[in-house]
Amino acid sequence: MIKAILFDISGVLYDDKAPVRGAVDAINQLQYSGIPLRFVTNSSRSTEAMILTTLQKMGFAINDSQVFTAPSAIKHFLQINKLRPYCLIHPDLEPEFAEFDQLEPNAVVVADAAESFDYNRLNSAFELLVEGAPLIGIGRNRYRYRYLNSAGKLCLDAGPFIQALEYAASVEAQIMSKPAPEFLWQRLIL
Repeated sequence: MIKAILFDISGVLYDDKAPVRGAVDAINQLQYSGIPLRFVTNSSRSTEAMILTTLQKMGFAINDSQVFTAPSAIKHFLQINKLRPYCLIHPDLEPEFAEFDQLEPNAVVVADAAESFDYNRLNSAFELLVEGAPLIGIGRNRYRYRYLNSAGKLCLDAGPFIQALEYAASVEAQIMSKPAPEFLWQRLIL
């Protein structure tokens, strides 16, 4: 008996900003099957709301309770542990963490921060980690594809920066993304 179906988003429902052929119809038909559907992603450059809007504009009949992202898993982890994050994240992701007091951080969150990875910010994160702050990462991906005019180009992702901080501060990151059970069981329990 099928209890639920989990779908990855990028590369499964859409690729390079266009729906995969047949994906919209398949998802929209499955919505009427009675089987709970969840759509999960490790995307570290978009809020849950941005991803939901993108999917809906492509024609997917998906609601907000069905989408679950690694950044929202980190957000939930911070809330339940009463942590104040120092965020090394992409500017597009900042709204996801805007509710947190970040003036006196006691945790470090690392996602794909793109150009925001600079020495001063990384060193500030290092200092917090040496003082005992936990390191919470979005994933260990070494690189990702950046699409420029439909041509993929490799660029660094969050993994190398997480590993550098782990090494420098002698800590181990708590990774909050799929396939980690901590990620999948947060909101996916059906």
